[in-house]
Amino acid sequence: MGPDTLFWTGDVAPHDQWNYSQDYCERYNKYFTDYLLKNLSNWRTFVLEGNHDFGEVINSQNFEVTDPMIPFLAEQWKQWLSEEALEEFKVNGFYTQKFATNDKVYDNVNVIAVNTEATYNANYYLIGQRSDPGGQLAWLEQKLTTME
Repeated sequence: MGPDTLFWTGDVAPHDQWNYSQDYCERYNKYFTDYLLKNLSNWRTFVLEGNHDFGEVINSQNFEVTDPMIPFLAEQWKQWLSEEALEEFKVNGFYTQKFATNDKVYDNVNVIAVNTEATYNANYYLIGQRSDPGGQLAWLEQKLTTME
């Protein structure tokens, strides 16, 4: 018996930022999503974007508007996210959902996927968005309080 759960933590696009564009990052993420669906479809998969998955402005996410990569990834990853997690993800790229394997959902175990773009030192949008970018800390506090 092998593993049945996969945590995909992003950074799918090559680290050749000089080539980055929205299309470039979308193409690599679609390729990797398709690969997982074809080759590891029997694994439960928990997904999250990395800083190299943003192509409009490399390594950067503006939390004051919806980054174009978020709806694209939501569409690509909808089969792995619960309805509630998908709706959370669509806001600014973070979510929580119950941990599950192929044969069991663990009601007392939660996967909390935080978007580290809110703390990434090369995300230049954070110069003007220093106070809880995207409301992620408030969201996390509410989620942890509820889980407690």
